[in-house]
Amino acid sequence: MHVAWSLTTKYMTSKIKFTEKKDRLTPSISDYLDGMTIKNILFSIKVVVIVSIVAAVFFLGMFFITSKTLWLILFLFFLAVGEFVIRKGLIDIPASNPPCLGIVTFLGKKTNCVLKEGLHLIAPFAPFFLDIILVNAEKRNMDFCFIVSCKSEEEKVESGGEIEVKGSLTYMVDEKKPVSFISSGGDVGVQNIMKGLMNEYVRIIAIKKTWQEMEFVEEDLGVDFMLKLVDEKNPELQEYYNLTEKEKDDSEKSAPVLKKIFTKGVSDGHNLGIRLLFLNVESVKPQGKLKEEAERLSIEVKQREIETYEADTTTELAQKYIAIGVDPNEALNAAQVQQGKATKVVVSGNANELSKAAAIFSGGKKD
Repeated sequence: MHVAWSLTTKYMTSKIKFTEKKDRLTPSISDYLDGMTIKNILFSIKVVVIVSIVAAVFFLGMFFITSKTLWLILFLFFLAVGEFVIRKGLIDIPASNPPCLGIVTFLGKKTNCVLKEGLHLIAPFAPFFLDIILVNAEKRNMDFCFIVSCKSEEEKVESGGEIEVKGSLTYMVDEKKPVSFISSGGDVGVQNIMKGLMNEYVRIIAIKKTWQEMEFVEEDLGVDFMLKLVDEKNPELQEYYNLTEKEKDDSEKSAPVLKKIFTKGVSDGHNLGIRLLFLNVESVKPQGKLKEEAERLSIEVKQREIETYEADTTTELAQKYIAIGVDPNEALNAAQVQQGKATKVVVSGNANELSKAAAIFSGGKKD
């Protein structure tokens, strides 16, 4: 017991440092205890519990052998010590509903020691003052929607109007950096920072492209966003950076590589304490006047397609009449009647030709 206490005291006092700030000393928690020191203290607490249990069993045995009261007192003392440490310090970090990580705190302040799910012994009592902050480690989904101005078309002088970029991002807390996640403001703070970064990036792209061009790069935006949010020097992306520039530009070759890399998550490049898993740009759509213009153009295109189809159909029908000997003008009128574009037609010809024409009419539209 004395040995464990001395070991713990040694670790705690050996790591205490102070930083002078103006005319007073300001202690930094990162200077107090590093991760390894915390783990050593936690190990010492386990040693205390094990020693207490072993000693209690030993002294209980001595009491049964000698029936001396001293052994009974020692048994009760070590049993109480072990029971107290376990009752006060045993915690369960959930592995589900939701899965969590535990950040160890000293004097209520965060340290860089992180515990994973399972049972752990800590010491929220003097002289250790170690406790746990639970951090949700499950995957999160963040929806985003940006409205930015785009480049005007070359023949126009005025602004190119506004476009809407919608999508979603999946991420999780980096188990190696949960302190950074909390320091960044948790989910609210992290999402605000990421949305700001993506909004600025899409704004820079949009001012260089028309809204039609922005629609063409919709699939590439998701990849570009991900690469902007992670550190370019991140070794986890090495397989992607090993591709040639031509392969990177070919989404059929680069997308599978990035998908495989991001399946396990890639740590962000802005010290937010997260790992990015998936980013999808769902749509790039014009807004306001651009939307009205896009709808008008869409209607015009569809109208032209309908007109082209009807013209081709009229020509095809007329050719069928001409093939059986009907006069070209009358054949055109007959075709229009069959399509409902005309209500009356007079067809001349011999009986055989008229019977063939009637057969064609019977398969067409009737008034």
